[in-house]
This record gives sequence, structure tokens and C-alpha cells, in this order.
Amino acid sequence: IDEDGVFLLGRAGVVVPYQMLTDNGDLLYAPEDDECYLRKSDAPPMPIEHPTGSIVEYKEGKVGNWRRGTVVEACTDWAERGGRIAPYTIQDDDDEKIHRCWGPKHFIRRAQLRFKIGGRIELPRRGPGTVNTELDNALSAGG
Repeated sequence: IDEDGVFLLGRAGVVVPYQMLTDNGDLLYAPEDDECYLRKSDAPPMPIEHPTGSIVEYKEGKVGNWRRGTVVEACTDWAERGGRIAPYTIQDDDDEKIHRCWGPKHFIRRAQLRFKIGGRIELPRRGPGTVNTELDNALSAGG
């Protein structure tokens, strides 16, 4: 940012009046202060739909595969912080790494339970062997 508060981009010194962080984490620039590039909006910021402890599926990047994890932090004031913190911090089930997730429904979604009520399942016994049964209840995957 220069002394006039204008964003300077890249080595060529491209000057733009606005830099925006969208609800899905994209960083955009408006080349001019003009209605054709940006307008005032009364739309509220993306709501937090997955509270801490929720089991979710998320994408790493826009084209990544869906991965499963647990929300370890849901930052309800992410928009007030100027986009410096991601709305969701997720711990991956497989590699246990922490991932930051910005996205609305196309980047993060409630995890689907693997088993449906009434389905046949096999449970390990405390001792040797297993027991077969029917699933008669299940918690929501969202917490």
C-alpha cells in the first residue's frame, strides 16, 4: 500500500483502489472505483454453519479431493477480523494436519455418515470375534 492508501500489485507496480477477500477465500482486486466492478452490498458475511466439533468433509483448494476432518475452531467473527483468519480450522482425520478452510458449501460440507439406520453392521467384541447387529440410531454428523 502506498502513502495514499492505494494497493500496489506485483513488480510492475500495478495500482488498484480495492482489494477484496471473498467469503470463499478468493483474493480479488478492482481496477477502478466504478459500479461495473463493485457495488455496496447489504448481504451479511458467510455464516458459520459447522460449529466446533462438527465432523465435516472439506476440499483442499478448489480442485482438491474431498477429505474428512473435525472442526477444531469455528471463528464466528472472521469477517470483522478483515479476513486475516479463516472461518474454519479443521484437523484432518487421516494425516491429523491442521487445515484452514474459507469456503461455503462447495468447500466444506457436513460429513455423511457411513451407515444408515436399519443397516446391518459388524462390531468388534472386547474379546475375540465380532457381533453382528442392526443400527437403530445415529447422531447427526454435524455435531
